[in-house]
Amino acid sequence: MPLPDREVQYRFERISSGFDNEEDGKNTAFCIHMALTQLWDDATREWQSLDGYGFEIVGRFYIMKNDGTPNIPTIESLSKVLGWDGFNVEALHNHSGALQGQISVKMETYDGKTRPKAGWLSPYDYTPGFKPAPKWVATSLQSKWGSALKPQGQHQMPSMQRANTLQQPDPAQRRPAMASRQAPPPPIDDLSINEDNVPF
Repeated sequence: MPLPDREVQYRFERISSGFDNEEDGKNTAFCIHMALTQLWDDATREWQSLDGYGFEIVGRFYIMKNDGTPNIPTIESLSKVLGWDGFNVEALHNHSGALQGQISVKMETYDGKTRPKAGWLSPYDYTPGFKPAPKWVATSLQSKWGSALKPQGQHQMPSMQRANTLQQPDPAQRRPAMASRQAPPPPIDDLSINEDNVPF
C-alpha cells in the first residue's frame, strides 16, 4: 500500500479495525487501517483532496500502559472518534460501520530507514492548528492558579524592578551635568592692585 510522505494532518476513512492479533508479550494495540482521503494545508488553512494517491496507514493505539494502568489520553481520543464508552473492550474490537476521522502523521527513523507513523486521533471536523482560548479561560486559570503563583511572582519582582531602572533618566536629572559643561568665562587681564593701576 502507498504510504503518506508528508508530516501533516490527514483525514481518513476506516478500512478495518480491531485489536492486533500479534501479542508482543507486554501490550496489545487497537489498530485502525485507514485510507487517507485529505491532507491539511497550513498555508491555505484548507483541506486538499488526495483522490488518486491511494495513501493508507495503520494506526496502533494502546489503551493500557505497560505498567497495567489505563492510558487515559488514548482512551479519550478513541471515545471521541469512535463513540466508544471507554470501558467495553469487546465493543471496541467489534466496532463496525462507516468511520471517518483525522490522524496526525510523523516521520520516524529506525535502523536507518524512515517511515511514516500514525500519531494522534482527532474527530473528522477538528480544525488543525493553534487556536487561542477565549479570555474567560485565562480568568478561570487566574482563579485556579493565582494563589499558587503569587509567591513566585513576589520572588520575581526585584528583577523586574531592576529591569525598569535601565530606562533613560529624566531630562531634568541631566541639567546639572549640562551646566557643568558650559564654556568658561573669557580670561581677563591681570591687573595687579598697586598704585600705578589705580585710575584715580
